[in-house]
Amino acid sequence: MNHPVQASSPPLPGQSRSANEVGLDRVQLALVVLLWFSVAASNGRPAILSSGYLCGLLTFLLFFYSLLSSRNTLSIPKSSTLSCFAWATWCLVATSSALVNQSEDATVNLLFAYFVPSFMYVTLVTLRWSLKDLMWATVALAGGVSLRFGWGAYVYWQEWGWQSVGEMMSNRFDIERMSGYMLATLGNTGNSASMLAICFAMLLWSTRFFPQLDSFKRGVIATGLIVAFWSVLLTASRSAVFFVAGNTIVWMMTIRNSFLRFALIVMTLVTVAWTFGEFDANVLDALTRAGTVDASDNSVGERLASMEAGLSLILDYPMGVGPGMSYTIHPNDVAHQFLIAQMNDIGVLACFPVTFLALSVMVRTGRVFRRLFFRNTGDSRELDRLPFVLGSFTWFAWAMTTNIPLSSGSILPWAGSLALLLAASDCRLIEARQQASDGVP
Repeated sequence: MNHPVQASSPPLPGQSRSANEVGLDRVQLALVVLLWFSVAASNGRPAILSSGYLCGLLTFLLFFYSLLSSRNTLSIPKSSTLSCFAWATWCLVATSSALVNQSEDATVNLLFAYFVPSFMYVTLVTLRWSLKDLMWATVALAGGVSLRFGWGAYVYWQEWGWQSVGEMMSNRFDIERMSGYMLATLGNTGNSASMLAICFAMLLWSTRFFPQLDSFKRGVIATGLIVAFWSVLLTASRSAVFFVAGNTIVWMMTIRNSFLRFALIVMTLVTVAWTFGEFDANVLDALTRAGTVDASDNSVGERLASMEAGLSLILDYPMGVGPGMSYTIHPNDVAHQFLIAQMNDIGVLACFPVTFLALSVMVRTGRVFRRLFFRNTGDSRELDRLPFVLGSFTWFAWAMTTNIPLSSGSILPWAGSLALLLAASDCRLIEARQQASDGVP
């Protein structure tokens, strides 16, 4: 029987922690760091270094090492049982669709978009984590973002040189000149923008722990945050701009130091005013139409039409057309809404696991914000998972309003990031933060 582990109080000066309060050992931590780094850094060029292969291998090693070294303690927390069942159901539905449709591409997508991420989630959620381990995972993700998208920014600079913000927001339509940047990142600007918005949210909220981190971890996280923000402008994704702005506004509202909050708001307003001053009339008009969901906008109108077409295909293909294969029947390749796209891919039953995971993230987000804004309510340990919960929320918010591809062949930054973020949100934490850190900005 799995008994819930109670978080302990921080030791008094001169005292040491007992053995059961230690988080991941060195081997586990090294494998976890490589896993988080690979999800963000690997884009399948060369193919042997695809994130699907790397994450599958690292997760396999982590699982069996943990099984052999912690045979009596490796177990799924009770709080994660339903989520594990949802992942298993999701895999079962996808497998049924793949068997019915029998396609080589669908089989590859089944492996890397469903089985590997599910294995990642189950393996990570069974481990006993400390807050320090979670921070190392954050640093690893920031390092991966800095490497992958920092390299992309360099390739972009080689092609375009130094440009104003307005020029960057207009360049994505030149597909030929943007091809180098797209190959250096995740294949196209939409794929990159979705990953950047998720990583930006997680890294932004992790800054609440800066007072507890050394200068190396702060530097890596800050670098990843800056690279993610700048890369959002390079992708010229309006959705990503809105998500970055939304997370930043809410983040500033949670800062308890009134002087710091005021200073950041002023700096943000100045930055926004300068940025909008760099935009030409066409860019501003496009942002306005996207923000108001104006169907006259080509992109917005196409997305709405894609959703309607996806809904009409559900009854025609109740078992879907195979994992990742809806582009073969959809007039616009994809439904541009994750739930509809999943039902087109693997069938109508996909709505159950996807909806459950999305609702569970919403509930967890509500608990975190309750603790964040009303300090004397809820479990203080919820704040330890803050960056990962808000990262998960951003993942589903993006997926349900635009779309996220779970994988692109053997590349799985999207499904992989979901597995990592949900595992970090649901994991068993054995080291509590000091209560005094609740008010750290």
